[in-house]
Parts: sequence; structure tokens; C-alpha cells
Amino acid sequence: MKQPNIGDMIDLKKAELTDKILDFYDGEQIEHMEKLLSDPAKGRKDWRKRGLIPRSRNIMKMIVDKSGLLFNDKAPKLDVYVNGDVDEPQSAKLQEMFEKIDWVEFFTNFDSTVRMLKTVCILVQFDNESDSLILEVLTQQNCAVVQNRLTKKVDTLIYNVYGEDEDEDRLYRVFTQELIQDIIVKKNGDQETISVMPNPFGTVPLVAFHDTNVPRCDFWNEIPTDLLQINELYNLHVIDSEYSMSWNKFQTLITNAEILGNTQGGQAEFVNTGGKLPELVYNNGNVVVGPSDTMVLKGMPGEAVFAEFKGPNVDLLPLDTMVNKWVADFAADWCVNVKDANGGVADSGFKLVVEEMPNLELRKKRQRMFEAGFKRLFKVIKAVVNSYRPGTFTEDSELFATFSAPSLPIDEQQDEILWSRRISEGRASRVDYFMSKYGLSRDEAIAKITEIDQDNSARSAQVDIQKFNVKLGQGAK
Repeated sequence: MKQPNIGDMIDLKKAELTDKILDFYDGEQIEHMEKLLSDPAKGRKDWRKRGLIPRSRNIMKMIVDKSGLLFNDKAPKLDVYVNGDVDEPQSAKLQEMFEKIDWVEFFTNFDSTVRMLKTVCILVQFDNESDSLILEVLTQQNCAVVQNRLTKKVDTLIYNVYGEDEDEDRLYRVFTQELIQDIIVKKNGDQETISVMPNPFGTVPLVAFHDTNVPRCDFWNEIPTDLLQINELYNLHVIDSEYSMSWNKFQTLITNAEILGNTQGGQAEFVNTGGKLPELVYNNGNVVVGPSDTMVLKGMPGEAVFAEFKGPNVDLLPLDTMVNKWVADFAADWCVNVKDANGGVADSGFKLVVEEMPNLELRKKRQRMFEAGFKRLFKVIKAVVNSYRPGTFTEDSELFATFSAPSLPIDEQQDEILWSRRISEGRASRVDYFMSKYGLSRDEAIAKITEIDQDNSARSAQVDIQKFNVKLGQGAK
């Protein structure tokens, strides 16, 4: 009996959907639109022959990037705590490890992926030579997870290391609580275990990050398809609209006569048409008629000849308005306020708060989910790093990620005026300003204020010296 293919554990439909959503977000939409146009049920019959041109606009990225992403502003502050107090050495060590892997850039990309797919995993590994972490993003596109329903712990992880097509060998790595195995699946479907080693971590080093909620039963949240659908609809609308406009500009010739040729670009030749004498006609194969051109027609005996151009006269503005309204409605489901051409901007602070309130609430909810994700991530990092570098992190240590409070996208000049008023009225201090505005710690803010005061004092002293020199008649020098 043939052994089941390890790659069949990965849900093919989920993998294809994940791949398509990521392609749309990355702007690689044309290939998918060509497949949609060729679909016998949903596409456009003979679209290539008819001259339809695949077009795309990245609606998905526009909505996702505005829908409460957490790393668009300041990165969260990461502190390692032991018994309720910050452990500076362990916090510094974790920060050093994160800086090596450019963690802000990594999580900026990771954040948008979580927003789209609702659940995304990080596989934690360690490079012993460079003493650095390796964080790998896993989705339903390239992995399968078996979770214990009672403990909610991951019992088995299978992920595709390389090779995706059926005509190439594929390597899968399998993590269990006890073992790490590498299994290669060959083109013909045969598979071979090429390495087996004990799992030194005592756990599957996988961490799941969720968007706004934890799945009720399964390991994965359901992947939403609404943005994919509205993006496909919008692209089809653009393709159809362009085709309609082109047809309206270059209309179809309708006639009841035989078209012998046209006078532009063709060659005149005598043709025997059955009469007493040959007739002079223009013969140029496929007839293309343009401005200032003349067609040569041959009517049927006893029938009046007519020739006219006709094409669709579609009023595209109402259709365009309707599709844009649909896009705005779908965006609202993702807490994004899309302005139409006549919408303008909020003309008061209260209106701005009302318009942006769903997005602010979304960011608060997502912050709580990411804070929990970072806490789980640190537990796995401890297990992995301590297996190579014992004692790097203590068993009783835990990580707390602190995000800055979400704020409205207000004008920078207006924000500075508000802070100046708060400070002058005693409702805030300059320390509060630097901590909130620039993400500094309290000590860093105090040091910055001290530096500014010293610079201002030195500048003031220089001005006083210059004024004294002027009084002594030395100002001209």
C-alpha cells in the first residue's frame, strides 16, 4: 500500500486562496484577471479576439493599509518583566536580537498579512553561528497544523521548505513535540525521510497571531474573501468600461452590400465580375476603414445599398458611481472611510472623530491581540534560544508589548498648537510631549529637555555677548 503524500496535509483550496489574496495585495493581479476573463461561467467569451485588455487597480492594498495597521506609526515598546518589574539585562538582550533581524520592517509586513488572512504564524528558529533569531512567516499557503483540542497546543507542524509545483521535488519539514523530520516528496509521488533528529526545544516553535479574535474551534480563522471579490468586480468594471468606450469611438460598420475593398493602402486591379468588361476594384484583403477613407461597395441587384457605423452608447457615469459606492461599502466593513470625488474632508474635529471612530476602535482591538501574540512569541523564543544559549532568559520572565494609544490623523501644525496649549495651561509637561510625540522613555525625554535647555542657554549667552560688543563699538568687526 502506497504511503499517503505528506504534502496532501496542506489544504489545497486554502493554499490557492491564500496565494491569490497575497498576489492581489502585492499588485500581481493581471494573471488572475486573465484567468477570470477566460472562465466559461464568469468571464468574457472570446475576450482576446474581441480586444478586451486586462486592467487592474489595487483596491485590496488601499483598503488593508488604511484599516487599523499597528506599525504605520511607532513600533511598540518591548519590555521583559520578572516578578512585576522590568528586567533591564533581559530586555536589552531581546532588543539586541530583534534589531539584528530588523524586527520593525518584519512586523510591518507581517501586520498587513495578519489583517488580510486573520491568522498567520511565525516559526521561530535560531542561527547558532551568528547568534541571531530566524523568524519565518507561515500561512495556510505553505503549512498544515495539527492542534490538540483540549490543551490548544500544536502537536504537529508540516511546512513546505522548497518546491511547490508537481513537476519538481518538494521538501517538507515536520515538527512534533519529540522529533524534527525532513521528508522529500519526489516528482512521481514517492517520498523519503532524509533526516530525523530529536526536538531540542521540547515544543513546536510555532506562534499564531490573530487579527481581531481567536478562532472558536479551529487553529485558523476563516480567510475573508470580500476584498478579493470587490477587487475582481472593480477590475472587470474597468475592463468592460474601456472596451465600451473603445467600441463607441471605433464603431462597427453595418451594411447590406459586399465590401470589395477601400481606396487607402490597397492596390487597384481589374477583376472579372461576370459582366462584359472587367471592373476596377481595390483589393487589400481585410478591410480597415478609417478617417478620410472611402469604401468600395457592391450592392445586390434591385436592392438599395446602405452602410452605417453603429456602436454601444453606454452612460458609464451611473455605473461607475454604483461600483465606487460598492467599494466604499466594502471598505466600511474594514473600518476604512473612503471619500468619493465630492465627499471632501471632515470640516470639524467632531466629524473627524465620528468618521474615524471605527478605525480607532479596530486598532485598540488589534493592539490587544498583538500584545497577546508577542507574549506567546517570547515563550517560544525562550525555549529556542535557551536550548542553544542556556540561561539567556529566565523561566519566570515574560514579555509585555506596549503600543502607543491610537490617535486621529490630524494636521501636524494643529497638533503642535494643542501641545503648546496643554503645556502652558499646566495640563501636560514637556516630558509628556516627547514621550507621546516621539516615543521616548521618561529618562530619554528628560535628557532631551536638558539638552535643549543647555543649547538655549548657550545661544542666549552668545546673544548677550554680541549685544555687549555692539555697545563697545566692536559690533562692526
